[in-house]
Amino acid sequence: AARSADEVPLRIPLSLGPPREDLDKEGGVCTVYDVVFHPDAVAAALSDPDFRALMLELTLHQIKQKHSDELSHDITFPKIKGNY
Repeated sequence: AARSADEVPLRIPLSLGPPREDLDKEGGVCTVYDVVFHPDAVAAALSDPDFRALMLELTLHQIKQKHSDELSHDITFPKIKGNY
């Protein structure tokens, strides 16, 4: 496929762990996926909401592709230092 002159190739590698059960805030059982990005990608996501949204979409796509799990786009992040 041909690229337009203003397109920039972008590669965002990630490491996706297997699904595991955990408890949500109310104590109900939920499925959790751990995802690891390069620190530079995390820093960019923290300063750029559009890039953060792109990373979220990429993560949801990878989970669906690898584990055939269709997830809600209603996502929350833990308030634990270092886990965002």
